[in-house]
Amino acid sequence: MRRVSTFSLPTFERRISAYRDGRWQTYNKANTKSGLSNDHVWALAPSVDGALWIGTTGGLTRLDRDGRWQTLNTANAKSRLAVLALAPSADGVLWIGTEGGLARLDKYGRW
Repeated sequence: MRRVSTFSLPTFERRISAYRDGRWQTYNKANTKSGLSNDHVWALAPSVDGALWIGTTGGLTRLDRDGRWQTLNTANAKSRLAVLALAPSADGVLWIGTEGGLARLDKYGRW
């Protein structure tokens, strides 16, 4: 099995830069298919399955290991608020600090 190493960081220039497989890639709302919920990135956190959680002014976005983007805008109103902090736990739960309070997303995608 090939190990993939990724290093990601938010920038103040409305994008995320990621170092993967020996090169830098830049992502923003304009260049990601169904990608970032907003260009203002506040928080990043790795998931237990190797994906990257991204907290933005527009909500919560997930970038999986295969490069697929998913923005989580569910019936849970807190997921549509600005995500300011992310704290993953070893059991797969993602704690999400939003401008409206604290939200919890379990490893099965349930709020």
